[in-house]
Amino acid sequence: MAHKGTDNLIPITSRSSEETREMGKKGGKKSGEVRRAKATFRESLKLMMDETAPEKIRAAFDKNGYDVTTHREAITAAILMGAMQGNPKMVDKALELLGEDYKMKARVDEVKIQKKRLKMEQDKVAIEQAKAEAWMEALKNQQEAEMEDDGFMDALKGTAKDDWTDD
Repeated sequence: MAHKGTDNLIPITSRSSEETREMGKKGGKKSGEVRRAKATFRESLKLMMDETAPEKIRAAFDKNGYDVTTHREAITAAILMGAMQGNPKMVDKALELLGEDYKMKARVDEVKIQKKRLKMEQDKVAIEQAKAEAWMEALKNQQEAEMEDDGFMDALKGTAKDDWTDD
């Protein structure tokens, strides 16, 4: 079932090469505009981070015992306060900013545990296989020991006619 509003869409394969080229040009231009706008935003934000925070914000943090002067310090203090209050998103953000991504560490630990389990399973299989081989060898030795040498095999090696004559 087609999605609502897709009735009038024409597949790119059904368009002429000129139309496809023109659409590609428009998309490329728009992509460049968006990329430049994001870069401008990032640069503006970087500049503003080191500017002095408004008095109202500084006073709010001062009440909580944080001496902040810049926007960067205020954001850092806000993340820290949220993390200390138990906000899991703020804990994640604080650890991420510190480079201590515990989720990745947990995944690495999980993989190590899985490797250890696999090694233990392989060792267990190897031990069971060795036990089975030892049991088979013991059984073979037991069967060989139970068989008495009655000379029959030697008789077959020689001439059976001479050995079994009725004299």
